[in-house]
Amino acid sequence: MANKKVYFFKVNMSDLKGNRMPVGKYKELFEEIIDKYAVNNTVYRSLDLSFEDDPMHTIWDIFDYKNDRLFGRLSKQRPSSSVIQRDYHTYQKSDVLPVGDQQNKGIEQYTFGSLDYDTGIFSIVSSKGSPTEKVLLF
Repeated sequence: MANKKVYFFKVNMSDLKGNRMPVGKYKELFEEIIDKYAVNNTVYRSLDLSFEDDPMHTIWDIFDYKNDRLFGRLSKQRPSSSVIQRDYHTYQKSDVLPVGDQQNKGIEQYTFGSLDYDTGIFSIVSSKGSPTEKVLLF
């Protein structure tokens, strides 16, 4: 079994004028962002956190945000040329996705992250190739 590490970060947010936002406002701000921009997938909402100059997508699938925390799966798209599919009976390989379709479909590595609204502590499970705490810099 692989060992995972969980990292904890204190989140400090500022408004456009540079004024530090009180932790008590985080929930309201995130609810507003998620309600306005996330895609509703019935049991979770997906928020695209991709940078404009990055051709690979970064997505936050949010499972809980209305209660005392923001919790979800954070994923980062990987080039489809970096993975293959293999039949272990014949050992023949095949492409996982059709070549050239990265814009519409992708392969992602993911981890989980949670922001406690009361304390402003963001916890994230480390996982090679998945988003880091910097995902909150959107």
